[in-house]
Amino acid sequence: MGWFIRKASSSSALFFLFSLVFLACSMGSAEAINITEYPIPTPNSLPFSIATGPDGAIWFIEYNANQLGRIDPTTDVITEYPIPTPNSGVAWITTGPDEKLWFTELDANKIGWIDPTTHVITEHPIPTPNSDPWSITRGPDGALWFNECGPNNIARIDPTTHAIKEYPADGVCSGMTSGPDGALWFIASHGAQHPQIGRFDLTTHVVTEYLVPTPNSNPGNITNGPDGALWFTEFNANQIGRIDPTTHVVTEYAIPTPNSGPAWITTGPDENLWFTEAYGNKIGKILLVNCAAPGAPTKVTATAGNAKVTVSFKIPTSNVGCPINSYTVTSSPGGRTATGAGSPITVTGLTNGTPYTFTVKATNAVGTGPPSKKSNQVTPSSITVITPQGGETWQRGKRYTISWNFTGKPGTTVMIELVEGTSSSVIKTSTSIGANWKGSYSWTIPKKHATGSDYKVRITSKTKPSFTATSNGTFTIN
Repeated sequence: MGWFIRKASSSSALFFLFSLVFLACSMGSAEAINITEYPIPTPNSLPFSIATGPDGAIWFIEYNANQLGRIDPTTDVITEYPIPTPNSGVAWITTGPDEKLWFTELDANKIGWIDPTTHVITEHPIPTPNSDPWSITRGPDGALWFNECGPNNIARIDPTTHAIKEYPADGVCSGMTSGPDGALWFIASHGAQHPQIGRFDLTTHVVTEYLVPTPNSNPGNITNGPDGALWFTEFNANQIGRIDPTTHVVTEYAIPTPNSGPAWITTGPDENLWFTEAYGNKIGKILLVNCAAPGAPTKVTATAGNAKVTVSFKIPTSNVGCPINSYTVTSSPGGRTATGAGSPITVTGLTNGTPYTFTVKATNAVGTGPPSKKSNQVTPSSITVITPQGGETWQRGKRYTISWNFTGKPGTTVMIELVEGTSSSVIKTSTSIGANWKGSYSWTIPKKHATGSDYKVRITSKTKPSFTATSNGTFTIN
């Protein structure tokens, strides 16, 4: 079950409870939605950042209202706490190592924290003027880390002494989180065309960045997920992204509500991922399913074409409910591959006349499964019309030779047709394909045959009609 917020009108806002379940590892059908509504005390509060508190509640920022919000996931009661500094631009919230909720004040140039027991709010000024503090996260070193958009820094604040130290880190002006690898992970802002996820090593202070597949996706916030991966929002792309901290593979998941504006994301006390939708005015939850690499696809069947083979297959039976992102088909011999989202997949660039078999592997967010059993053996083949090829003038009542070449195994017999524009007529219903890769047929043009200058000859295999060829150009019959 998940939460979302919706603005009902200009004078009221509603907090909804509903079963929005994103099966990040399941292709299952959507579950029924059971909606219950709860009013948010402050209208138009604009909930943004969200975090799990040490008290087991969900805490969130009310940017427009200059408040912190708290919802008890058991009672559904919402409580609000005003920020002491007016118009502070409260932007981001996280739980600190001292069991307090820490937050940034973008416009007030402060770092603040609230005691979840006493609800007392304390604010601490940042020494650097106009630092524009944005995101904040608990670091693996027991400190709080935040970014300073103004001077382009990553900053560290000691939760006991409140001492602040700054480190240059160009492009760090969005979401940031502590990763499972002991580093800080953040959204790197280097232009909308090439969004990236960054990693800041706390020991070497080296920044490494990884490209997000969807251009212009505008990632906003990132969090350490319960599955050992980093999860982030893609505001413009209406997606939730996931990056593996070891392989650095990025997977993206679409949000059902169009143009929802996913902004912030966090891991909840229920070990699921919670996120806000700024335009949808909702809070959603991603339910993670325990996932394994997929099994092998079955019933792999190959169909030959001209320098290509189309491979069809069935999805793995041992998929453990996890979504398969792609399938890869591999040829033998040659090892040529083709990738697709499902069956069938066509492998191109093959050699006509060479017998091939194929295997298929499935890939999901966890990894790539074992290969399937080999397909049936097929041989890419072709037929090529040699005469007429275009430009010839044939006379009615005379005999001419229609010839063709072939490769591979396109069948034993062919049909010969005369094509004029979009219409065709049969010259010979069936004749031998030939021998030694060549074939021919002697055709006497009827004396009363219609004249014209838009004729072509088409040769089609009788047993394998996918193998067909037509004259390159038109010829004339007088």
